[in-house]
Amino acid sequence: MTVTKPVMQQKLYSLKHWLEDRDISKATFYKLKKENNAPAITKIRGVNKIFISQEESERWDREAMERFLDGDFIKDHLSKGKHVHILTPEVKE
Repeated sequence: MTVTKPVMQQKLYSLKHWLEDRDISKATFYKLKKENNAPAITKIRGVNKIFISQEESERWDREAMERFLDGDFIKDHLSKGKHVHILTPEVKE
């Protein structure tokens, strides 16, 4: 008989892992937080970590992509005749 662990979808990301996945520094995160552009954080009593919910993470990713697409970076590259390739990450369900 083989015993396997049930597959559970992650509901909370630790701030450390969330930042690593997006290659964002803590300093940049707190700058975004000060500008009200960071995802909402969750703290759990008795646990000395900061978390970001899956829903909040997905919302932030969508809005960050929209800000990027609407920003000057894309417009500047296109105006200079440069090609811009945008890959849309797939959301795993």
